[in-house]
Amino acid sequence: MKPATSRRLRPLTGSLLIALAALLGWLAFSKKSDPPSLAQKAPPVRYAPASSPALSSPSATSPKPALAATLPSAGARAALLHTLAALRALQGAGTITDTQARELLDHLRAELAAGNLAVTVAAIVEFLVGGEDAATSLAFAMEDGGALSAAPSLRTFLLDQLGQLDPVAAAGFSREFLALPLSPATIPDESSLCLRNLAWGSPGPLAAADRILFDARATALLQNTDWAARPSAGFLEGFDAVVFSGNPALVAPLARIMNGAAAASTRHAAHIAMDRLALAGDSAVIAAIATEPSLSEQPGLRAGLLARADVTNAAQRAIIETYLRDPSVGETEKKTFIAAFPLRSFTDGPRLITQPKDQEGADLITSDRASLVVMREWATDHSLSPLHPSLTATIIRLQSMLR
Repeated sequence: MKPATSRRLRPLTGSLLIALAALLGWLAFSKKSDPPSLAQKAPPVRYAPASSPALSSPSATSPKPALAATLPSAGARAALLHTLAALRALQGAGTITDTQARELLDHLRAELAAGNLAVTVAAIVEFLVGGEDAATSLAFAMEDGGALSAAPSLRTFLLDQLGQLDPVAAAGFSREFLALPLSPATIPDESSLCLRNLAWGSPGPLAAADRILFDARATALLQNTDWAARPSAGFLEGFDAVVFSGNPALVAPLARIMNGAAAASTRHAAHIAMDRLALAGDSAVIAAIATEPSLSEQPGLRAGLLARADVTNAAQRAIIETYLRDPSVGETEKKTFIAAFPLRSFTDGPRLITQPKDQEGADLITSDRASLVVMREWATDHSLSPLHPSLTATIIRLQSMLR
């Protein structure tokens, strides 16, 4: 996670007369009050997240004029109310632009960073518990490390800021949020960010109770057919929670999405998550992929996933040899596996929670040489004789690469 940095407040420019008028009404409510319990919060005012066909797609910015009025510096709580009023007013008038939204959020970010951390965190949590929200017109977009470069709503912006300003407090809020059952009002982008914040707030592996909470929401994310049919960008990025979890029990729901009627972008996100799970090299995940019945419907895909296996690991070698000897697995699929093995390439890009672990060139060479030794043994194994020509071709390829 990138550390938060304080920035000097800069004046805003552009047309904000409507927003300033609405602001006067909101100032009447700036008196401090005790925040309600998260479980008893008022029904939130929600935005409608835009569907995104691709992961980590940058949001477009509009070249229209910037805002003309300067918002006052008035502390975190007042700044939150100012921003809420301004966004609602601009949305109500149908005049909001990406540039205006970015300026409002930049101003709010500066206010939050400049204030007392404890006061700021308390103001953010109070606002989030209250359930208010406003759309920004921006897409859900990330930078390297998982922080947002654009947020589609004020709440998603604040969840992101809370995670950067105080990971421990953000994890505490996320525990309460994730413990609540899903409802029609639950926004998938918020679930994804709370999963990220729970992970960010843990200095090491998740505690047992947090692991249960994390995996339960990750499973619920995968099983929500409404979210899968009309995915928001934040929902799609939330599939990285499956990779972070590494739970082999999540292979089955991922496979069902890949074979189901979900939107194409959802199936693509599931494929990426499954590939990254396999690439992580956990033997239990490799076993789950090899034995998941629904993956037999996509034999080429299963072959590619299993080509991630590390056959220098005794458990994974046994899994692959069982797979290659299994008469229910077609010969074409087995040959596809052999042609791809050992599969080193991978998809990359900004990730919400996990970070890619690039292998050094020397490590790759060592691993390929070890794989070559195993393949030579397979090429003399009589139980694999139908595959010997394919094994020989791959052995020649690897030998050429390793010269």
